[in-house]
Amino acid sequence: MENQYTIQQLSQKTGLSVHTLRYYERIGLLEGVPRDEHGYRLYRESDLLWVEFLMRLRGTGMPISEMKRFSDLRSEGDSTITERREMLRPTRRTFMSKCGCSGIICEVLTIKSIITKVWKRKKPGGATPSAVR
Repeated sequence: MENQYTIQQLSQKTGLSVHTLRYYERIGLLEGVPRDEHGYRLYRESDLLWVEFLMRLRGTGMPISEMKRFSDLRSEGDSTITERREMLRPTRRTFMSKCGCSGIICEVLTIKSIITKVWKRKKPGGATPSAVR
């Protein structure tokens, strides 16, 4: 069975406030969060991985509105992979230019991206290995 987390536990694991997690759910960045018999949110491991990805997007300077667009495309399934990849290209370039990323750092990020793609194709459920996150 997949790990489950309360909103407080997810907040501790991600460093995001409970308020931010509720906000992400309210605007549709986090969808389908189940609740227990008392109405408390129970986040899954897949929700944790998604929140971590959202934090990376936010860390690149991507506006919430673009994150929402990306999330909406993700909800549509694999038919939107190309569009999502295209959305990330300018964000990646902007981020790399802001942090002065060049040479070996860019190579590491590219290799990480490739490893993640291969892993998701081979592993059922497509979870990213912790060594690549």
